[in-house]
Amino acid sequence: MPVYEYTCHSCRKIVSIFHRSISSQVEAVCPNCQSSDLQRRISRVIIAKGTRRHLDEIDRDRLMGQYEGIDKGSQASWARRVAGELGEAGTEFRDMAEKVEAGEDVWDLYDPAPMLDHKINAKKEELSGGGGG
Repeated sequence: MPVYEYTCHSCRKIVSIFHRSISSQVEAVCPNCQSSDLQRRISRVIIAKGTRRHLDEIDRDRLMGQYEGIDKGSQASWARRVAGELGEAGTEFRDMAEKVEAGEDVWDLYDPAPMLDHKINAKKEELSGGGGG
């Protein structure tokens, strides 16, 4: 059951129209102005990556190159960026960012490279059925 995007030549809006099946030939009508003067658009394609593939493609050196660690604000900011990159494997980095913002010293952030490596490798091992680490 596809959803196709169209450009309406009458009202100039981009609209999405649901079709019951790929083979059904339904005349598309603009839901805004009821015009049938529509042109089908090429939609974006999103390729979903599995967690393992995403972890394999993380550029660890780029992440470490963004670490400044000069003050607590930059430490927290970096930890949040890493958490976003790691997805579900980044929970501890999110926790670290919150602790730093609360004024705590987080010793793993004084030399974060070993922790980053450990978290990436532990998640990969977990996904491979190794159980963690």
